[in-house]
Amino acid sequence: MNNDFPFSSIAVIGPGLMGGSIALAVIENSRRQNLKDAPDIRVWGRNESSLSSIRTAQPELKTTTSLREAISGAELIIFCTPVKITSELLKKYSPYFEAGTLVTDVGSTKASVDEIASSQLDKNVLWCGSHPMAGSDSSGFSSASSTLYQDAVTVLTPTDKTQKEAIQKLETFWTFLGSKVITLSAEKHDQFAAEISHFPHLLAFLVMNCTQVDAFSMLGPGFRDFTRIAASPSQMWLEILSDNKQPVIKSIDQFIVALQEAKLYLEQGNLTALGKVLEKAAQSRRALKKHHVTT
Repeated sequence: MNNDFPFSSIAVIGPGLMGGSIALAVIENSRRQNLKDAPDIRVWGRNESSLSSIRTAQPELKTTTSLREAISGAELIIFCTPVKITSELLKKYSPYFEAGTLVTDVGSTKASVDEIASSQLDKNVLWCGSHPMAGSDSSGFSSASSTLYQDAVTVLTPTDKTQKEAIQKLETFWTFLGSKVITLSAEKHDQFAAEISHFPHLLAFLVMNCTQVDAFSMLGPGFRDFTRIAASPSQMWLEILSDNKQPVIKSIDQFIVALQEAKLYLEQGNLTALGKVLEKAAQSRRALKKHHVTT
């Protein structure tokens, strides 16, 4: 390739929100940054009906229902499927990955996929997990956006077998798409993900279920903002919560303790103690600006 981009051919496995946004971002950023040679992008999907609409919307994209065709000759393979499906596809198709190919995924949990990749991939195939902290409460290619990863944090989770070359290439790739890249162990990533993503999603679902329908007649922007993510695909989140079960349970236990404490302060009329809890949270929320979080 050229000095600006490390891959001449990319296989995107899964044409939904995440995979579609990757394809669109590569196309758009290649144009905007005037790449001398734009990478060839192949998108794999199970159903021809969905792929035909993608070709109509983006003629630059090559699509196929053959995963072996999609990955043939690809320098970068990105699995944008649910974690369980990614694990199954890695087991089935890893013998067909070519030496020197870099393989990654965008799954919301990392430990299980990293374990499969480490055990299944040939030593000459490069692997490093990725998790862009971006998404939407909508799904499918129709919701994909070339700016989905702009200013988002993308976490890389190298294993003890991950080559430095793989990390460097993925850092370049995600930076090209507009992300800020950080590196964590898979275990640390999964715990952090439980705290800032998985458990909050579960809580949003539960809050919706605990709210009387009649109360919706007076809801305002605060409730809408807090529960927006409860509109996310429930089956997808069921799989995420199951795959990251122990870290999520840990977050639940910590929340129960905090909730019981707050309840006790209210019962006792100890507004001083409850006020300290609220102010600590308020200060922490305001401090998010220091982490360059869009608020």
